[in-house]
Formats: sequence, C-alpha cells, structure tokens
Amino acid sequence: MFLDEIGELPLTAQSKLLRVLQNHELQRVGSPVPRTVDVRVVAATNRNLLSMVSDGTFRADLYYRLAMVEIRLPGLVDRREDLPLLERYFLRKFAAEYNKPLSGMTRRAQSRMANYFWPGNVRELENVIGNACMMVDGTVIDVGDLPEPIRVKCGSCQCKMRP
Repeated sequence: MFLDEIGELPLTAQSKLLRVLQNHELQRVGSPVPRTVDVRVVAATNRNLLSMVSDGTFRADLYYRLAMVEIRLPGLVDRREDLPLLERYFLRKFAAEYNKPLSGMTRRAQSRMANYFWPGNVRELENVIGNACMMVDGTVIDVGDLPEPIRVKCGSCQCKMRP
C-alpha cells in the first residue's frame, strides 16, 4: 500500500493507521466484523517527520513503524540530469493518451524546463508536460506551449526560475 504525503495525515487518522499496522486488522464502515489484512507499506512525504515527531504533530510510534527502511530522494531541482528522461517519458505517455503525433520538444522549451525551479517536483513536471501536450497544435512542444511560470523568462527572485 502506498501512502502519499503521510506527513499530512491528522493525528486521529495516524492512530487508526498505526492500529491497522500493528494488529493487521481493519473494520469497514458499517461492518461489525474486523477483517484481517496483510499489507506492506511504502510512505512518502516532503516533510521532516522527525521534526514533526518533536513538535507533536506526528506520532513517534507510527514514525518508527514506517521508518524501517528510509530512502531520501533529492528534489528535481537537485537532479536536473533526470529532466530529459522524464520529459520524454511524460511526452510519450500524454501523446498516446491524447492521441497526438508528438515527436519532442524544441531546445528552447527544454532550456526553459531546465532552468525552472520545480517546487512541485516530478508531479509538477508531469502536469506541465500533460498541459503542453494538450495545448500544442503541432508535433513539437515549444516555449509558447508551456504554462506561464515556465514560459516567462526573468532574473527576478520573485519567479520560480532557477537563480
């Protein structure tokens, strides 16, 4: 079971999740009978769960139950070498989904993508490529097909372009 953004889970739900993980049982709404479950859990977050444990906003017992194997992955801004591969993957995915004969991106579009800060990481990249694939009229995505925050080039620290 994949639990995305586990750091956003309210304390009340954390205690229920912990009970399921410890007892391997859950009770469906409206059912008087508990069901046995056998699950492996992968959880993801962009928050520092240890700090949240210290602050009392994340249960320590749930943290230690989930933190058996921890994999830290740097943000997309720190692994720009992955951008071309991810761009190609998402372009093929959305070209097929939207039934469009897309062949790639211009160097100008790739350059803008490479200089963007990507605060939303891979999810944001996926949405940007999906949007561009939907909006493009031709077979190649250019700067004009990209959403405004990426399309607009500036040196201001107010924008989301890489400093």
